Amino acid sequence: MSVSALESKRLEAVLKGDEEVEVVGTGTDAVAYALMLADIDVTSAYPIRPYGGVMQTVARLIADGYMKAEYIVAAHEHDQFEIVKHASAVGARTFVGSSGVGWLLAIEAIVAISTDRYQWLP
Repeated sequence: MSVSALESKRLEAVLKGDEEVEVVGTGTDAVAYALMLADIDVTSAYPIRPYGGVMQTVARLIADGYMKAEYIVAAHEHDQFEIVKHASAVGARTFVGSSGVGWLLAIEAIVAISTDRYQWLP
């Protein structure tokens, strides 16, 4: 499925930073557009998370050429955090999201991310 004509106009307005254009959309669109403007390099998703709408919109933006990022579908919540942990360790700008249960399941990766970040600084 490609971006509709209306959504294409909204995207162009967002990319231009046009203050005159009012954009009406969902919170899902707002998060996806924020990720596009943040120019992320890698994102990872586990398909049945509560933020699935965001990841579907991001996947569509990547497929339609509005974003240049690697979209990696993980097999598990733990895997998605490991993917972005290692991508960020080599300098990529990353994004991942989850819920309380997903965070708990991925706690090993999350603890390593927060304690190892100073080792990655030059």
